Amino acid sequence: NQGEHAEDPEIKFNTLISWDIPVVFLKASEGIEQGQMVMVNLKVKMSADTDLGHNLVAHLNNDAEKTIILAAHYDHLGWGIEGTRYMGPPLVHNGADDNASGTSGILELARYLAERPKGTENYNYIFLAFSGEELGLLGSKFYVENMGVPAEDILCMINYDMIGSLKEDGTGLIVNGVGTSPAWGDLLDKVKCKEVTYTTTESGVGPSDHTSFYWKEIPALHFFTGSTMNYHKPSDDPEYINYEGLARIVQFSEMLIKELNKQSEMAFTKTKEEEQGKRSMRFKVTLGVMPDYAFEGEGMKIDGVIEEKPAALAGLEGGDIVIRIGDLPITDMTAYMTALGVFEPGQTVTVVVLRGGKEMEFELTF
Repeated sequence: NQGEHAEDPEIKFNTLISWDIPVVFLKASEGIEQGQMVMVNLKVKMSADTDLGHNLVAHLNNDAEKTIILAAHYDHLGWGIEGTRYMGPPLVHNGADDNASGTSGILELARYLAERPKGTENYNYIFLAFSGEELGLLGSKFYVENMGVPAEDILCMINYDMIGSLKEDGTGLIVNGVGTSPAWGDLLDKVKCKEVTYTTTESGVGPSDHTSFYWKEIPALHFFTGSTMNYHKPSDDPEYINYEGLARIVQFSEMLIKELNKQSEMAFTKTKEEEQGKRSMRFKVTLGVMPDYAFEGEGMKIDGVIEEKPAALAGLEGGDIVIRIGDLPITDMTAYMTALGVFEPGQTVTVVVLRGGKEMEFELTF
């Protein structure tokens, strides 16, 4: 850092958490003049730091041919080292709304369904609590790739992520993913619940675990009561939860499940969706893909492409590994995000991907 007004990082950044990454800060007082170019050689030994997450799975077997999945993620941000919107020193992020609310919801639904009389239900149930959602849907992605049940034997999936902020008058529930099956609209219309008023969106792609099931062509809903001022902050605590509203959403779900039991099958449909994500940044352009956040190789691996977006129109596919956009090499997710900030709408570039180990080029217009 050059100039007499350069700030001392020991003072400016003393509240930040160390990531044990070597930093060199050279001052003019150490014999370096302003504007002088200095060559510094560093050798850094890096090692991979990995953690093991656990999905929790419970199976209610009703000896049926097909299964309904009810799910929520149970991980959160810990001390707020990553993903927090809070700027102070490290504090525990309890995540009451995100997502103890959804986890509580599926526990209550599990109790309700387990106590139903034998023969009442026409489907089996799998109750899932995912880990790794906050790092990029890692737990749900792992699950869909390793399901003990064939995808065609799953009737549908309902995801509960942040359902603790229903308004006092019963409004505020958002049901995402109704476009993933033509059956959802009629089913929801049949649920007569004066206690809950909801709005819907069509998209099967969003910032939660239902997206992983959508890419496997499984009809999937996401129940959500919206972000609050406490989202991803240490203040996301139990006292801010609308418990009566949470109970209303569970009761609404029980009524929906009763209607689902009258459903013999559900067709899957692709949806027209916008690229979304809790961790998304705002750019002038979008590729129109869901990245594979679990990918550890070089490049940006595509988990799925969004219909009628630039990547789909150019011919890119899920499983492709993007290694270059225009003149910019894409070595990892950071390089990909950086590249998106460079291009303008209407600009045409060559995108180089690895598909089956072979390099392929595509002309893509943002």
